[in-house]
Formats: sequence, structure tokens, C-alpha cells
Amino acid sequence: MSTWEEEAVSFTANIRRSGSSYVITIPSELFHRFLLKEGQTVRVYGMTRKTPELQGMVGVFLGTFQVVEKYYGIRIVARNVEIGKGIKSSEEEPTKGILQKVEEIAEKYSATGMFVDVEDEKVEIRILFGFITQNSILKPKAKNDVKKIMDEITAEIKSGGGIISEAKIFEEKTEWHVVDPSLIAKSPYKDTEFLEWKWKI
Repeated sequence: MSTWEEEAVSFTANIRRSGSSYVITIPSELFHRFLLKEGQTVRVYGMTRKTPELQGMVGVFLGTFQVVEKYYGIRIVARNVEIGKGIKSSEEEPTKGILQKVEEIAEKYSATGMFVDVEDEKVEIRILFGFITQNSILKPKAKNDVKKIMDEITAEIKSGGGIISEAKIFEEKTEWHVVDPSLIAKSPYKDTEFLEWKWKI
């Protein structure tokens, strides 16, 4: 079972009376660090522990942080493409295959996923351009940017003799439950249409 990790920076606050209740002010640093919203629902717990002294804490449970990224991907269906060698190249000396070149283009544009499905002579290639990584938030790619990448890839396939039967851009969503809100809070792209987040209890 995972244990709580205490933040490096702590704050001192005073308990104040507000009507028949009591309030503690949340510093703005914590408010922004956790991407809190005015009016959001939280759970408040009274907690104690013995260390061996009896210690007490009022815990504010925010819930599970959910992030949804919306991004574009490319789907290309082609024929006459061999795996591992060039397009219909000879068996003598393997050359850099078209799929390897496509993978290099995908890496050049920071693709977050590439999937290849081969059935008979048909090859289906799916390339994803998400922007959430383990340690950073990349700049989301606009549809026009992805269109240029698709044109570059299809040109590469055609130059090797491949026959394109389908090439299109699609939209996809991925929901994350392990992203630290501070990663998004510090990102210049947090207010784009491609990103949504919330705390869910």
C-alpha cells in the first residue's frame, strides 16, 4: 500500500471562526500547486497517530486527480511495403525498410506511439501525437501540423514504391490518473483546448 508523501514546503495557519464553523486559509502556493478550484468539493478527516506521543491532524482529501488529453493521430493503410527491408528489395543485402524510415519521422516529431499491423500485403500504421510525458507537457500539435507530418510520411512510402490506399487524421483522448497536478500547473499549455483536468472524490 502506498504511503503519503509530505510536501517539502509547509505553511503555518491560524484557525478562525466563520459563523458556526471554523476555517483555515489555504496558501495560494498550495492552491495553484494542486490546481484547486473555488467551490470544489473536498472531504475533511480528523486523524491521529502515536509516535509514541499522540499527534493530531485535520486532513483535507482532494480525491483522485484525473487528466484528459485530446490529441491527433495519423492512420495510413498501404500496400507493397515489406518489413525490415526496402520496398520489394532483393534478398541479398537488407536496406533500411520504409517502416524504419517512417519510425524515424515519427520520432523526429516526438510521436508518443506508433503501431503497425500487417495482414497479407496490407500494412496499417497508426501514429499518435499526444503531449503528456512522464516528466513534461509538450506543446500540443495542431491539426495542420499533423497534416504536414502525414504528407511527409506518405511521400516517403510512395518514394519507396508503396501504394497508399488510405491516409487520414483522427482525434483521440487518453485519460491519466498518475499525473502530478504541479506538472500541469507549471505548463504554458495548461489552458489549451486539448487539456482537461479535475479532482474526483
